[in-house]
Amino acid sequence: LMPGDLVRHGLASYNTSIPNPNWNLMLYTMQQVMSLITQYLPGVPVFPSIGNNDCYYHNDAPSVENATQYYSDLWSIFFEQVPAN
Repeated sequence: LMPGDLVRHGLASYNTSIPNPNWNLMLYTMQQVMSLITQYLPGVPVFPSIGNNDCYYHNDAPSVENATQYYSDLWSIFFEQVPAN
Protein backbone atom coordinates (compact mmCIF):
# COMPACT_ATOMS: atom_id res chain seq x y z
CA LEU A 1 0.00 0.00 0.00
CA MET A 2 1.35 3.38 -0.96
CA PRO A 3 0.30 6.50 0.92
CA GLY A 4 -1.44 9.29 -0.93
CA ASP A 5 -0.35 12.84 -1.63
CA LEU A 6 1.72 12.08 -4.71
CA VAL A 7 1.16 15.68 -5.79
CA ARG A 8 2.76 18.56 -3.95
CA HIS A 9 0.73 20.91 -1.81
CA GLY A 10 -0.81 23.90 -3.54
CA LEU A 11 -1.71 22.38 -6.92
CA ALA A 12 -5.18 21.14 -6.08
CA SER A 13 -7.60 24.01 -6.47
CA TYR A 14 -9.38 25.42 -3.43
CA ASN A 15 -11.94 27.20 -5.60
CA THR A 16 -14.62 24.66 -6.49
CA SER A 17 -16.47 27.13 -8.69
CA ILE A 18 -13.87 27.03 -11.50
CA PRO A 19 -12.04 24.20 -13.27
CA ASN A 20 -8.70 23.29 -11.71
CA PRO A 21 -6.05 24.89 -13.95
CA ASN A 22 -3.38 22.53 -12.56
CA TRP A 23 -5.17 19.23 -13.21
CA ASN A 24 -3.02 18.23 -16.19
CA LEU A 25 0.16 18.94 -14.20
CA MET A 26 -1.23 16.93 -11.30
CA LEU A 27 -1.98 13.98 -13.62
CA TYR A 28 1.49 14.22 -15.12
CA THR A 29 3.06 14.23 -11.64
CA MET A 30 1.10 11.13 -10.59
CA GLN A 31 2.05 9.36 -13.83
CA GLN A 32 5.73 10.13 -13.31
CA VAL A 33 5.70 8.94 -9.70
CA MET A 34 3.97 5.69 -10.65
CA SER A 35 6.37 5.21 -13.56
CA LEU A 36 9.37 5.49 -11.24
CA ILE A 37 7.85 3.12 -8.72
CA THR A 38 7.17 0.47 -11.36
CA GLN A 39 10.64 0.99 -12.82
CA TYR A 40 12.35 0.35 -9.47
CA LEU A 41 9.88 -2.26 -8.21
CA PRO A 42 9.09 -4.29 -11.34
CA GLY A 43 6.43 -6.93 -10.89
CA VAL A 44 5.36 -5.60 -7.49
CA PRO A 45 1.68 -4.67 -7.14
CA VAL A 46 1.28 -1.08 -5.97
CA PHE A 47 -1.99 -0.09 -4.35
CA PRO A 48 -2.11 3.66 -3.87
CA SER A 49 -4.43 5.64 -1.71
CA ILE A 50 -5.75 9.02 -2.73
CA GLY A 51 -4.47 11.88 -0.61
CA ASN A 52 -6.11 15.24 -0.08
CA ASN A 53 -3.57 16.81 -2.48
CA ASP A 54 -4.36 14.27 -5.23
CA CYS A 55 -7.94 15.44 -5.59
CA TYR A 56 -9.24 17.70 -8.32
CA TYR A 57 -10.23 20.13 -5.60
CA HIS A 58 -8.15 20.17 -2.43
CA ASN A 59 -9.38 17.82 0.26
CA ASP A 60 -12.64 17.25 -1.58
CA ALA A 61 -14.22 14.36 -3.47
CA PRO A 62 -14.93 15.15 -7.11
CA SER A 63 -18.26 16.64 -8.01
CA VAL A 64 -20.82 14.54 -9.84
CA GLU A 65 -19.87 16.36 -13.06
CA ASN A 66 -16.15 15.56 -12.63
CA ALA A 67 -16.32 12.13 -11.00
CA THR A 68 -16.27 9.93 -14.10
CA GLN A 69 -13.28 11.71 -15.63
CA TYR A 70 -11.44 11.93 -12.29
CA TYR A 71 -11.76 8.24 -11.44
CA SER A 72 -11.04 7.21 -15.05
CA ASP A 73 -7.82 9.24 -14.97
CA LEU A 74 -6.74 7.69 -11.68
CA TRP A 75 -7.70 4.18 -12.81
CA SER A 76 -5.49 4.58 -15.85
CA ILE A 77 -2.52 5.87 -13.84
CA PHE A 78 -2.77 3.48 -10.89
CA PHE A 79 -3.91 0.29 -12.58
CA GLU A 80 -3.67 0.29 -16.37
CA GLN A 81 -0.17 1.77 -16.37
CA VAL A 82 1.14 -0.48 -13.58
CA PRO A 83 1.67 -3.96 -15.07
CA ALA A 84 1.58 -5.77 -11.72
CA ASN A 85 -1.79 -4.26 -10.85
